[in-house]
Amino acid sequence: MKVLVVGWGRSSFNSGGSVLFTERYMNVLLKKGIIVHYLFTGKYDLSGKIHYKQYRKNNITYTSLYNAPLTSHDFSDLSDECHNHKIEQIFEKILIRLKPDVVHVTQIFTWPISILRIVNEHRIPLVMTILDFKILCPYTLSYDVHRGKCKLNLLEKCNNCVKDKMKKYDRRLRNLMYRNYISKYVDVLLVPTHVAKTILVRNGFDRNKIQILLEPALSLTVVNPEKHDAVHLGFLAGVFNEEKGFPFLYRTFVKYFADDNRLKLFVYGCQEELLKRFMQYIPSNVLIKPRFNDATIKQVFNEIDAVIIPSTIPDSAPHTLIQAFYCRKPVVISSTISMASLVQNGRNGFIFKNRSKKSLRTCLEKLVKHPDLLQKTIRNAPDIMTFEQYTQKLIAVFKKLINNGCERITEQTINEFTPHKWLNLFKGLTACDLIKFKNILFRNVKKSINKKDKIIVYGLSFLL
Repeated sequence: MKVLVVGWGRSSFNSGGSVLFTERYMNVLLKKGIIVHYLFTGKYDLSGKIHYKQYRKNNITYTSLYNAPLTSHDFSDLSDECHNHKIEQIFEKILIRLKPDVVHVTQIFTWPISILRIVNEHRIPLVMTILDFKILCPYTLSYDVHRGKCKLNLLEKCNNCVKDKMKKYDRRLRNLMYRNYISKYVDVLLVPTHVAKTILVRNGFDRNKIQILLEPALSLTVVNPEKHDAVHLGFLAGVFNEEKGFPFLYRTFVKYFADDNRLKLFVYGCQEELLKRFMQYIPSNVLIKPRFNDATIKQVFNEIDAVIIPSTIPDSAPHTLIQAFYCRKPVVISSTISMASLVQNGRNGFIFKNRSKKSLRTCLEKLVKHPDLLQKTIRNAPDIMTFEQYTQKLIAVFKKLINNGCERITEQTINEFTPHKWLNLFKGLTACDLIKFKNILFRNVKKSINKKDKIIVYGLSFLL
């Protein structure tokens, strides 16, 4: 069996759980005797031109796509997010040359969604793993369920986050296109929890194609450390950004627990220079640790009593949380969507209200006053698969798709794009707004190479 894995980045120059997940998973595929090709974005050079380089390392063929547009940070040009002529050409060329039995997309970030259509046209089974909800809303800071801004019902709610009318229409059209492409062209969509499945179904994704498969953990034998005089709390992250919640955690910790000898915070993985630049001062009970890897992660879990995950966005299932459960370490997490569904407050972990300093303070004070609670929660941690077990289940999915053939949904005909469907989507817009939207349609279709899409868009704009 030959598998083409499509993703983002490598651990040698990119950080993040999704990168580590993909690399570990590919290594297990290789051990199972499967031929693996990895096609990834995430590298940039001074040329600024989209091109690719191929090399082979440790029996895996790597194809690195350079200078893929980072459109998720700015939706001024919808075209690159949905269609990119150059990337489509390169992707199809590689697909024809490799002739894989299965394509597995582990991360769609920086890839145009149109690559899913190309895989479908070549009648190759397509599996996609959802590691986060950025396919629904790349403006991750808009996720604030406690303030009521966004309930992840995006086609109706995303206007709350974007004030500019042009970008509102771009957002709606982009979300609709992502939903339709994934529903039409992906044969199996893998999500980690029932909550993640519910969110996708609520946004129009095909329920029958979604399978629940919780992410795996590294197989580690962790020895519980000796009892400490203080509670050792570990923050593990590959990158330093607002989404991971460290700025919020640091401010709360400094305000309420600075130099408190009952509680120590161990910060792993973040760049030390960035941390020191961000922190005005480092309290005596905050220890900055070096970056960790698969070889040193065992030592990390041996020296901490609990793991804290203060993410401000609704991670589907962070790898740190999964690994903590596997190593039987208690977790302290924020109440973000999906992630909190894996934790039962007080039973196998502790949950504080997202972005609430008061709630986090209450939670940590409880642990400081009653450290025996940590040992009680260890016994109730859920069972987590190893990468070997996870990959075995995934291989079974691949074989079923290959042997039975894929039930593919063909291209929607022009007749299905009736005027009332589109006008209902944009109900409430004034005539002036509709004229502006028509102009956006013309602008966004310029780079599309799909003739049928062009006919649909031009036809719709004529109706408007």
